[in-house]
Amino acid sequence: MKTLNCKKEKGLLGECFCTVKSCAIENGQKISNEDLLELEVDILVPSALENVITVQNASKIKAQAIIEMANGPITPEADKILEKNNVLVIPDVLANAGGVTVSYFEWLQNLENAHWSKAEVLARLKPMMERSFDEMWQMKQKIKQSARISVYLVAVKRVVDAMIARQSSQESKSS
Repeated sequence: MKTLNCKKEKGLLGECFCTVKSCAIENGQKISNEDLLELEVDILVPSALENVITVQNASKIKAQAIIEMANGPITPEADKILEKNNVLVIPDVLANAGGVTVSYFEWLQNLENAHWSKAEVLARLKPMMERSFDEMWQMKQKIKQSARISVYLVAVKRVVDAMIARQSSQESKSS
């Protein structure tokens, strides 16, 4: 809360440095974007630019997990380094799926001339996101590969399953 209050007071988060007792810029220092990526944090969330984690800085990443909110913030070469260093990467296609799904919900509402409350949107979104994460995680455990490879395999499996179901449906209609 102190950081949020400081941001409200100063107008910029960059003007704040907070400890348990107080917030004041004179206690802080500005750092570069490169240094920001290499901070000792639990979770790193690159959320603006692609290719910010590269072969040059991947080995310096200290986060235990990375949630890709930007599209493609990690290069393929850096991905391999992070995997080798046991950094869990939640890939952009999974991390951003909530926004894409809510856009679909908006489209449905427009078609039906409906309005869902925030609670209803979240009630519909939550099980979908949880299922997607669980399927990725189960695949990751099964194949002993990265979350990125696992989420891609889950996606391909969904497409194949849908194609098989469609084929079966067409065959039963023609019989």
